[in-house]
Amino acid sequence: MREGVPTMGTTSANSAATILIVDDSYDDRYVLGWHLQAAGYNVLEADCGREGIRLAKQLPDLILMDIALPDMDGTATIRTIKQDPELAGIPIIVLSGWDNELVKRAAVKAGCSDYLLKPIQFELLLKLIARRLNNHRSVEQSIGPPGPC
Repeated sequence: MREGVPTMGTTSANSAATILIVDDSYDDRYVLGWHLQAAGYNVLEADCGREGIRLAKQLPDLILMDIALPDMDGTATIRTIKQDPELAGIPIIVLSGWDNELVKRAAVKAGCSDYLLKPIQFELLLKLIARRLNNHRSVEQSIGPPGPC
């Protein structure tokens, strides 16, 4: 847990939920992680696309992804995650400083659930995360968790 993070009660939306942050900016990861932990979430962090893909195999409940990554762009990272049957159902929210319609369309086509512009409004982000987690859990309950045939 980050030093100085206030402890707060968990809700049904974030109870035991793990969120993977994929962003090459240490400052952005730190601030996001602080807010998420303060809201009761567990946090994993990756500073590049390949590390994000590796950590996604730990099956986080949701991924926050920057588009501009040093080793592979976020769109390629999203596509790689979505092509893996075990990872395909994980909601991905893009957090980007690029306000470009072509980039947004490419991210959505790759499989992201939402595209938010930096700087992030944390209250909005936390509401969106809770909604995506509730939707994801509803789908898992109706069809069952992914697993071997």
